[in-house]
Amino acid sequence: MRTWSLSLVLATGCFSEALAIDANDDADAPGETSTAGSDAAGESTSERSASTGSGDDSDDSGDTGTDGTGTDDSAIDTVGDSGMTGSDSPDGPCNGMPCPVGCEAEQQGPHAYAVCGIGLSNYTAWGEASEVCFDLGGALVRIETAAENAAVKAALANHLAGFETAWMGANDRESEETWVWLDDEAADAFYVGGPGEQPLPPQEAVDWVAAEPNNEGPFAVEEDCGAVYSSGWLDLPCSNETPFVCEF
Repeated sequence: MRTWSLSLVLATGCFSEALAIDANDDADAPGETSTAGSDAAGESTSERSASTGSGDDSDDSGDTGTDGTGTDDSAIDTVGDSGMTGSDSPDGPCNGMPCPVGCEAEQQGPHAYAVCGIGLSNYTAWGEASEVCFDLGGALVRIETAAENAAVKAALANHLAGFETAWMGANDRESEETWVWLDDEAADAFYVGGPGEQPLPPQEAVDWVAAEPNNEGPFAVEEDCGAVYSSGWLDLPCSNETPFVCEF
């Protein structure tokens, strides 16, 4: 009789323990999130994927950092849109933000630049280069004086091996031979005509290579975008992929 009583007690205890375990298992029911292994901030799986550069190009403007402040990943995406963010880059800062991969900050006297296109995979067409600079809070470089032209060339020489061509903001996309900076109106042109013309005020200097700008691209492609080269400025097809310089 004592043996039976002890067995009953043990069985009752095991049954109670099983009930307790089953009650705990209810927390993991479908549709609920287990706290095991979750971020301290309560970040969802989709948010964690976006913050680690999983390749999701959706709007990240609502992401929240660990300090509770909002972050916008769009400004620090890798040049070439590889899905990595600037937090993965050792370079920076560019205008107070992590430099995109392929960009490096450069200070030349009073001028703050980002030289981008470091590494062949980061070469970019003119329009995309302009967007990268805009996202960083700047613009493709505007060169109005001989002194700044020298500063830009020095910045390029410091970051690009062999000094390759690099996009600047000059273009005549809206009106052939009417060169403006970025989205200026034709009335704000700094240069009008082909080779050998003089700059228009307030532009103080231009540095076109001899016989440039000539709009003579290969296969009759328009050359509507300006680039800096070690020996001067060139007009090139805007679709060319090349390094570029942002100015802040």
